[in-house]
Amino acid sequence: MLRIYEDALWVVKALVPVVAGLERKDPDLANQLRRARASIPLNLAEGSHARGKRRMQHYSYAMGSANESLSILHTALACEYIHELPTDIIARLRIIIGTLYRVIGGPS
Repeated sequence: MLRIYEDALWVVKALVPVVAGLERKDPDLANQLRRARASIPLNLAEGSHARGKRRMQHYSYAMGSANESLSILHTALACEYIHELPTDIIARLRIIIGTLYRVIGGPS
């Protein structure tokens, strides 16, 4: 299992209040963030038990979900659903993305 798995779980937990706040303003965006954040550790776990192309495919999905989570946070800020970006969460997402980028050798 990659070390960033623990970071991914931290992100899932840290986003709980953000998702709750978004739920009141834009339930669809909240649901999209809920699914994207959960996909990160789930695909990391599945990839860690796969081999070859399947492993890289799951890691790529995890990286995509981390990028999607970042984009949702930026969209929520642009829509004024949140008033500032959660810098600690953004930092962890960037660590996850950077690590996966190095592991899979860039986007497929």
